[in-house]
Amino acid sequence: MRRFSPILMRRKALLFMSLSTLALAGCGGGEDDPSNWFTISASSGGSGTFGSYFMASITQDWRDAAASFRQNNPRFTVQDGTFTISGNRVFANPLQSSRVDYAHALGLSGAGQVIAIVDGGFRAGHETIAGRTISVTGSPPTSGSGADHGTAVASVAAGSSGSMVGVAPGASLALGYYGTPGDFTALTAAAVDALAQGAVAQNNSWGFGDTPATTANFNTVFAANAGQTWLAALSNYAQNGVVVFAISNTQSETTAGLMDALPVFRPDLESAWIAVGNAIPVFDDNGVSAVARRESSRCLEAARWCLFADGAWLAATAGSNTSYNPSWTGSSFAAPQVSGALALLAEAFPGLNPHQLRARLIASADNTFTGFVSAGTVDLDETAGVLDHSYSTDFGHGFLDIRAALLPIGQTGISLNQGETVSPREYAFSTGGAMGDAVTQSLQGIDLAVSDQLGGAFQVAAKEFATAAVPSDLAQTLAARSFAKDYRQTRSAPVSPLAETFAAHP
Repeated sequence: MRRFSPILMRRKALLFMSLSTLALAGCGGGEDDPSNWFTISASSGGSGTFGSYFMASITQDWRDAAASFRQNNPRFTVQDGTFTISGNRVFANPLQSSRVDYAHALGLSGAGQVIAIVDGGFRAGHETIAGRTISVTGSPPTSGSGADHGTAVASVAAGSSGSMVGVAPGASLALGYYGTPGDFTALTAAAVDALAQGAVAQNNSWGFGDTPATTANFNTVFAANAGQTWLAALSNYAQNGVVVFAISNTQSETTAGLMDALPVFRPDLESAWIAVGNAIPVFDDNGVSAVARRESSRCLEAARWCLFADGAWLAATAGSNTSYNPSWTGSSFAAPQVSGALALLAEAFPGLNPHQLRARLIASADNTFTGFVSAGTVDLDETAGVLDHSYSTDFGHGFLDIRAALLPIGQTGISLNQGETVSPREYAFSTGGAMGDAVTQSLQGIDLAVSDQLGGAFQVAAKEFATAAVPSDLAQTLAARSFAKDYRQTRSAPVSPLAETFAAHP
């Protein structure tokens, strides 16, 4: 039987990266001074237009809070970098391009969530993840290249120290080793543990080399009893969580990798699967406008469940508890951004299951950039509705956009006691000017529950549905009435019904 060895998704050297802006801010474990930036209050119970965590649109307050993180928080600015591509300087920061700053500005951290990481080893005592590892399976190495890689991946997903911050710094970690070549025991244990720990995502930044997604290779890997046992454990986890796989870093691939395209052979896994590629986006605060350079393989057969993110990071290494590499890059470090994003959404939408959170990430992915060519659509609404999102063979559904995933997606509705759902527009009303703001004042503190098309729950302040007619100034009213008269008719009309007109007189 042919055997495939699991290998790390090795980073590729980016020779044009300016490391001067990625210099470490210091390797201490101290926290930053939060007085230099501000957040939007996230008190429970809901406030503002769309509740404590949510807004109907990108408000200026939200933009300002996110900007304060980007500009003043050294754990954000340490990821600033530039690439020279075709003679052009391109700014890069994965925390910005994935809109992590907007989630952190709301106070979201992934608190209460678990991310499972399957990799080549870990230094669990590293300052970025120390104290938050709740389980370890498979006896992973704690030093060497495998441990360097796994520690870096974990720090991107959920790291937090004085030197850097990951996507979901409040999440806990379940660490699993992928094991030795041809032995699926460790992989099975990792899948079983991810289910037991209730992990919202299981992150995999490794693969069977560049083994293409073919029926023959699928049968080879999963033919033996050990392979079948692992597949069964992975399928059991996938019923309750999301499996995230980094795609190959080889740009010339013509076929997707076996694991990132596994739903091709097991369609029942599609609703729980995300493949992730690496590219450098050209972006501003409004969105991604172009792709400066694609660094990984295309999505190919995995396009229906594929996302992209910027995989260039300053991240932890296993050299010591305070060691970092300022130039990690590859799909290995794009994938944990998606896993961390799922933890953020799980905290923000406690009523949604991981499959519904996955649908939000895909539905909100940014595919409006130049060069995106649609190859089809996926309907992400599991109910009777339709919510299509386009995907391309090259970039899947586009770039990860956590900010958009926190906003209402599709149609919004208010559920009534009778089971009927109505549009929020049907609740809008206008009060007479004579009432002043009496109605809106009476609605203070009252919230209405609103849900979007993907089941996201929001709270809308009831006063937002009321608009008041403003009384007009008396002088303006009199002027309007006088100018409304038709003086031509007045001059030619009879003084009274019994009188003749002026024109009738000789």
